[in-house]
Formats: sequence, C-alpha cells, structure tokens
Amino acid sequence: MLVRLKKNGLLLGVEDVNAKGGINGHKLELVVEDNGGQAPSAVSGMQKMISSDQIDIAISAFTHIAQATKGAVAQANIPMFYIASLPDIAKENPLFFRDYFDAVNLGDVLGQHILKTNIKTVAYLGEQSDACFPYRDEVRRVLEADGRKVLIDEEFVGTTNDFRTQLLKIKSAKVGGIVTCAWKKSDLLMTQLKELGMISLPTFQTVAPFLPNADTKEIRALYEENGTVSTWYGLSFDSLNESQKAFANRYEQKFGKKLSSDAAFAYDDVMVISQALNSCFGADGKIDNKCFAEQMLKTNYSGISGKLSFDSNRLSQRDGILIKVVNGEWVKVR
Repeated sequence: MLVRLKKNGLLLGVEDVNAKGGINGHKLELVVEDNGGQAPSAVSGMQKMISSDQIDIAISAFTHIAQATKGAVAQANIPMFYIASLPDIAKENPLFFRDYFDAVNLGDVLGQHILKTNIKTVAYLGEQSDACFPYRDEVRRVLEADGRKVLIDEEFVGTTNDFRTQLLKIKSAKVGGIVTCAWKKSDLLMTQLKELGMISLPTFQTVAPFLPNADTKEIRALYEENGTVSTWYGLSFDSLNESQKAFANRYEQKFGKKLSSDAAFAYDDVMVISQALNSCFGADGKIDNKCFAEQMLKTNYSGISGKLSFDSNRLSQRDGILIKVVNGEWVKVR
C-alpha cells in the first residue's frame, strides 16, 4: 500500500530488524500491494493482504488511501500505521497511528516566520481539502493575532490547473505576499506567477517540493527568484548529522536515488513498530494488539528522521521546519 519511496525505507527497516534477529526470533516480512494511487485498488489490495496474506499490521500512505482502507483494517481488528495528513483516522481507532507532519504545526511555523518580516497583508490561495483547511486557519490565527491581515481567501478544487484568475485578483489587491496550500500544483503556480509578472511577490508555501513535478531544476529556479519559503518536515538535507549522512549514502547506493524524508520516516516507523512488537509478541506467535498500542504510546525514539513520539490521539509529534532554495538547492531557513 505504499508509494515506492516509502517502500524503500520500509525495506531497509525490515532488513535491519531481521539482521538483529527479528522479533523474538521471528523474521519480519514486508507484504506489498501496489494500488496505483487509486482508492478502489487500495481497498481490494488491503482486503487481499488481510485475508490471504494474513498481515498483522497494515501500513498505508496518503490520506485518500488511508481513508479508503481504514474500514477493512478496523474490521480485521489489527493495527494500522499511516503516513498521511488527516489526523482523524488515528483519533477514531485506538489501534491506528499516524506518523506525518501536522498541518496546524506547519501553519504556526509559517505564520511565526511571516511575523518576522515587514509584510502586513497577505492573500491565501489553497486547495479545498482536509489537508489545507487546518493549515490555512492556523496561519490566519497567528497573523491576525498580531494585527496582520489576510485580505483575500481564494480556494480551488484539486483538479484546478489554471490559477491566473485568482492570481490577477491577488495582484490587484496589492498584498505583501501570498500564502499557498497548492503543493500538488506548485509547479503550475510558480510558472503562472512568472507569466503574470508576479514572480517578485513573496510566496509562503506548504511542502512545496513534495512531488517530483514541483521540484525540477526549472521550478527550483523560480522558487529561488521568488524567494519562496516553504514549510517542510523530517530531514533538511543541508544539515544532516553523521548518522543521517551514512544512512543517506547507504540508501543511495542500494536504490540508486537520493534519500527522501518519506523514506526516512518509513524506516523509523519500522524501528518503532519492532520495538513495540518485542514486548507484545507472544509465544503462540500472535500479537497482543492492546499491548502493542500501549507500547506505541510510550515511544520516545531518535532516528534517521529525528525524534518521534506520539500524543494521546496517536499522532506523531514532529517539529516542522522552513526551507528555501539557495544556489539551486533546498536549505533550511536559519
């Protein structure tokens, strides 16, 4: 149930756990069904893994996939670990855990950064989605509490590819900057800003380089020209410690691609899952799910992707960061 970059992180995690003897002498096995990013395929794949493969723990990625598959997992009464933005999935089920960035946290981090600038008014442009609404609301709360103003609130459906009408409206309002939640369409947004002569208007984005189409050499050049500041999560690749560098090198040698934050998250997820399983895997070869959930809530782990713990709603506690492009590379905003 995983996109490939997350799968690679899981593979390395399983490899390392098994190299150390597995779980009480039992080897971990990673069972994968490729859903192609489609919810119907995800549901059938999850049902197959539950019934035929008899998985003990489900792992999922992306909000729409986790939403689609949560019913089958809940019915099977097994734990689910998901890497997606929506918190409610974890809140609804005591066996479900989310490890991902938090939209409210990112909204606060970005809002606090804008307060350090001379920008007094901004426009908001964002997707109509559960991932963007809490981010938008938190940015607004932080700015308005300081007397700053969000003059324009423009939203679009996920299929939108043309932002020119909204951007021209923003241009005419003469705001000091744009706050966006258009991560799947950041490449189009930046291109159209350039076309409309608005590339000098500062933009503050949420996880802008999330997808490959938004992180090409050409789009990075536009981010740099614009001075774009983006929220991010997990790793800042310009400031890795020695263990992170070693892991990144190992990852690149094994898979022929650079380590991603998602892959690092997935690797650490296997580590914390294995720790919990060590205390909850019985002699009969069965997992005590209640014990597993209790152990997960005690997580206090420092790994490749940083520190990881969970709150009472089973949501990971991770600090958001800010990044920008300098000399063609994403670096942490100091």
